[in-house]
Amino acid sequence: MTVITHKLTTAYFSAAKRSTEVLASQSGLKRLASSQGMFCLTLILLYVAFSPGTIEGMGYYRENLFAVEQLVTNAGNLLHGHALIPVNWSRHGGLELLLELPFVLLGHFLPGDALKWAGRLLALQPILATALLCTLLRVWLLELSFSSKQSLLLVLAAAFTTMYWPYAYMGLETSQSLSLLLVGFWAFRQPRHQSWPAVLGFALCCACAVSLKTTGVFLLPAVAFAMFQYFRVLPQTSAARLPKLLVTLAIVGIMYAGNAALKEKYYAAAADNSAHAFSALLVNDPWLFFFQAFSFFGSVNKSLLLFAPLTAWALWRLPRAFAANRSLTIFALLALGGLVFGFSLVRVWTEETWGPRYLHSGIAPLLLCLAVSQRAQPAQIRLANFWLPLAATSLLGLAINLPGVLIPYVSLHQIATRSSHHTLTAIQYDPAWNHVRVNYKLFGLWLFAREGQSVAPVPWPPPQSWWFEKPEPAPAETTVDLRGWAMPQPILLQQWRPTQSASQRLHQLTRGIFLGCLLLGLLLFFWQLKTVGKVRETVAQVADHV
Repeated sequence: MTVITHKLTTAYFSAAKRSTEVLASQSGLKRLASSQGMFCLTLILLYVAFSPGTIEGMGYYRENLFAVEQLVTNAGNLLHGHALIPVNWSRHGGLELLLELPFVLLGHFLPGDALKWAGRLLALQPILATALLCTLLRVWLLELSFSSKQSLLLVLAAAFTTMYWPYAYMGLETSQSLSLLLVGFWAFRQPRHQSWPAVLGFALCCACAVSLKTTGVFLLPAVAFAMFQYFRVLPQTSAARLPKLLVTLAIVGIMYAGNAALKEKYYAAAADNSAHAFSALLVNDPWLFFFQAFSFFGSVNKSLLLFAPLTAWALWRLPRAFAANRSLTIFALLALGGLVFGFSLVRVWTEETWGPRYLHSGIAPLLLCLAVSQRAQPAQIRLANFWLPLAATSLLGLAINLPGVLIPYVSLHQIATRSSHHTLTAIQYDPAWNHVRVNYKLFGLWLFAREGQSVAPVPWPPPQSWWFEKPEPAPAETTVDLRGWAMPQPILLQQWRPTQSASQRLHQLTRGIFLGCLLLGLLLFFWQLKTVGKVRETVAQVADHV
């Protein structure tokens, strides 16, 4: 009887202890989720504060808006039994449009022009995508046992001192970058979940990474490697693993093929096809391929190392990262290498957008490599090997990317098209069309005019430097007065103009909301700094119990 009582008592206390651990784990998970949710909200508020208020005029978003409007119209026609209208599909197919559909649909429930509201609400989509990307990056850094303080500052540096900040308003690449990071997070984190919902979620992320953009095909090597790693280590037999692998491949293939079919409709409407359009841009000289690949890192106008200085530090640390985490480093190199290799094959390896737009998806994987290379560093040498490089690259990155936030990126393109030097080569290499240089000049002109100082005409581009003298047959140079484009991008800095589509009252209300977002975002930011130590304790607690 005593033995039975002892066993029952032991079992009771063991069960009670396990229940306590489970509750503690659940409590820790809730606190961790709450902390990361607040961090994401902080980024959203700070991004919104400097928003231009609409995404119209950014890249190809206007044609996306029209396509999504047609989808919304067709949805209404289906409900009311009316005939469907033809849809002018986007150059990237229909998958990207589905991510934009909720924002455009919401605009139909607001008073006024639905298309204008769609542009305003859709401006939130790249902001949300960038904030989620940075939050996911921080969660991954914490799971890699990176210091909570270091992870917070590294992610903030990524969010505000790289191309991420300007592209939070331009969009274009943010959804693809988030999808690729989700693929890596699903494939390389520990433990790897193998339930059917987890596998289906992983498959959808893989499909989005390679299908959202026409250029997603260049990410196939990285996504294929992530799929190999994900299914290779699943704690199951080959027989149990095979159905999940086949379903994943089927989902990726079907979504890619379906989206490609819709892209062909876009090119068919333009009396062309995507294969012909791509082949017409192929380089015809192997030297040009190598020069363009180098230009991604060495061009004065479009270098990744210039527009995201953190990546220069990350590339320097790649050997240590490879020694610390081989799989993650290979994934990052395949992502960056696939993009560089793919775009070096075509003459348009970059264009008028801010920095090397097409390498946007390669930034986050490189920063993860930087983190794993620093993880094993002794505390006494972290000052020289972490804090000083972080401060230097962050200050440089902030100085370079800030004018991309303050001035619309399209200003340089509009100035160039009105001059006599509007060539793709000039935009890629000519310092006269350096985005940082021109945008700082435009912002300076706006500041002087705002302070009441008279500003003389500023013709651009500067006179050509001929060697030795200008030849007689050379055509006359056409310049543009920069003052016509000296207008800030954030609504927070703009004064209302009668030519705006929004009323003066709506403009002032929007400025007040954005100012409130800035103040609240700064308060949450300082709260994050104050509570940064508790995040590491929560992560450790969850890791102990899960």
